[in-house]
Amino acid sequence: MAKIRETFFSEPGVTQGGRKKHVLAQPGYPENVLWMQSKAALSALHVVGSNNSLDPWTGLSAPTAAQLAEANARIAATLAWIDETFDTAGENGALGVVLLMQADTFELDNENLDGFKDILARITSRSAAFDGPVLVLQGDSHQFVQDTPFAGAPNITRIVVEGSATGDEWLKLSVDPRSSAFFTWERIPF
Repeated sequence: MAKIRETFFSEPGVTQGGRKKHVLAQPGYPENVLWMQSKAALSALHVVGSNNSLDPWTGLSAPTAAQLAEANARIAATLAWIDETFDTAGENGALGVVLLMQADTFELDNENLDGFKDILARITSRSAAFDGPVLVLQGDSHQFVQDTPFAGAPNITRIVVEGSATGDEWLKLSVDPRSSAFFTWERIPF
């Protein structure tokens, strides 16, 4: 993680590569970023696959103490960042919210998803109280999915994007505050 932060988040609050953009970065977790654009609050959350890194590591039968400490601290930071995202959305009159993460939090071939339960509960409660659409964009399983799996918040649409190993496309997201379809997206072949 240190190398990723050094490479991509060496200047917290500023995106790296291409055109630089100023963003709000979470102290201690510079990869958790938040910005407003076109009346939408967009937020990257450090939520990873393998049950949010709580599945046992290589050959172990249970998570190590270090693994548990890292995951628990990161989950607490993510919960705070979800709150920050929806608070910022409300304060700035956002019409929609986008949450981006690596993990597929509903991955079908993984029966233990306890590492996501608090995050999913927080996304559900904050989205249900938000008067606008919420997109949850995920990767990890790399099979395109578009669904509404958050029973307590029907305003959430989840999209799992294709991965480079299984697909040859990318997802183009458009935000138009003048349209009744605030968010639109299309799958674009490479």
